[in-house]
Amino acid sequence: MHMIRRRISSFCLPLLMLAAFLFWASSAAAAIDADGAQRLKGIVEKSLKVQQDFLTARGSRLVMDGSVMVEPAGSYYAVTLPHITIINARNEEIVVGMIAANAIPAEEPGQWKVTLAMPTPLIWRDAQKKQTLTLDIGKQSFAGVWNEKLANYTKLQAVYKDIKISFPAAGTAAALPEFTANYNLAEGANGLWSGPMRFTLNGLSVNQSDGSAARIGKIDATMKVVDYDPKVDIAYQEKMAALEESYKAGGGSTESSQHVHGVYNMIADYMSTVWDGYTLSGVIENIVLTRPPIPGAPAGSLRLDNAGFGIAMSGLRQDKATLQLKFGYNGFAMVPPPANFDRTTPAAVNIDMNIDNLPYKGMIALGRTAVDTASKNPEMAQMIILQTFMSLPQLASQSGTALTVNNIQFGNSDYNVMMSAKILANAQALLGATGKGHIEIQGIETLTDALAHDMQESQSNPAALEKFSQATKFMTVLQAVGQQGTNARQQPVRIYDLELTEKGQTLLNGTDIRVLLPPAAPDAAAPAAQKT
Repeated sequence: MHMIRRRISSFCLPLLMLAAFLFWASSAAAAIDADGAQRLKGIVEKSLKVQQDFLTARGSRLVMDGSVMVEPAGSYYAVTLPHITIINARNEEIVVGMIAANAIPAEEPGQWKVTLAMPTPLIWRDAQKKQTLTLDIGKQSFAGVWNEKLANYTKLQAVYKDIKISFPAAGTAAALPEFTANYNLAEGANGLWSGPMRFTLNGLSVNQSDGSAARIGKIDATMKVVDYDPKVDIAYQEKMAALEESYKAGGGSTESSQHVHGVYNMIADYMSTVWDGYTLSGVIENIVLTRPPIPGAPAGSLRLDNAGFGIAMSGLRQDKATLQLKFGYNGFAMVPPPANFDRTTPAAVNIDMNIDNLPYKGMIALGRTAVDTASKNPEMAQMIILQTFMSLPQLASQSGTALTVNNIQFGNSDYNVMMSAKILANAQALLGATGKGHIEIQGIETLTDALAHDMQESQSNPAALEKFSQATKFMTVLQAVGQQGTNARQQPVRIYDLELTEKGQTLLNGTDIRVLLPPAAPDAAAPAAQKT
């Protein structure tokens, strides 16, 4: 799997950029005639030159054999690119071939309706020109609206089917029955763009020559952008390319303090101005990993019914931002299971939390000062970084930053743990924050018994024995001090109310948790001196 990711990711960006740059320039006339074809040819050639410069600045090359051809074909222009090979900095290459596209001017000026076909197969070669990967596309359909001002597709529907990937030398083969991509961005009255971009992979399978295999039923990822500014994005890409060229021209020497400060400013300004917010979420379904028998162990498998994640940020152009985080999985199982796997390992996990009133711009300004000061005084860099971190609680307190744990839940058929909490930044508090939380544990007896069993099984391992011993003692105390009650499913639970005070105390059901913790094991005594 690692090999597949490395080989494909080496050239994914150039391939996407080829499609993206295909129609980036001034608009053509609506009439489909020889003059329009000649104008469109100049647009495409300019776009390819931009792509060449983009790759060259990153140590790669776009090699073209032949010339761009654009011909009127009734109601559209038929565009054929030269035979293309992309060579990266390690002298590895991908043979793309000749990309064909049909294009017509859209109703709105500066936009193009495009259909595009990638050549197949795509072939990867190493520095010795040995074929390392082949990607074959069985069926494909690509239609989109290219916007010159945005320098990207605003609407796109692409479907690729029966994709086969092979690694001849490694004896590894992958199959992807279907990959789809959809964009639907719209321009607001403020001239900024918002909307979703979605990618799905259905039925991915990977087979290794040793008999191991991986199956993923579905991968579904969606990104939604809010008030995206293409001018900022394009300017940032141009600055990054110029920066790399400047760095290489200088022989890769150590950057000056002004250079370091400039890089930080460029990245920080980009992140706080390219959009006001975004949401990235994804779901993976029916993951199955299998391996054949190996010496000393039978055949094994790992299964995960589904997993998901989500991250969202809003208010990035404002003084205060909001960050939301979600993660979870369900149906985790291993065959054969490790010792105590069924009793202690969570079969399901859910995490849902958010941070409100995050002083995003203030944090960027604080980091800017730290980078500038540290780059001018490298011998004081560690102290400056420490001072910066010490300033964060005050900044968060002034902003009213709050961490809300909406739900953290994990467990299996034997036990379940549920937590919620709200923590407020407070510069007056000893630990920089105050807060309250709530925990419910169903099946705590099972957890305690499982840890006690692990302790008995660890008699020959002093370090593990001590770890399980301390954990068992703590769980026994928790079991004793927990308030008895029932959860939403009317199951018996132990209930714990937590409080973080201004004095730095953590109270568990009103008692300082330090009183409840088992004493730490004393350090081993030093050996007595031998008499001579």
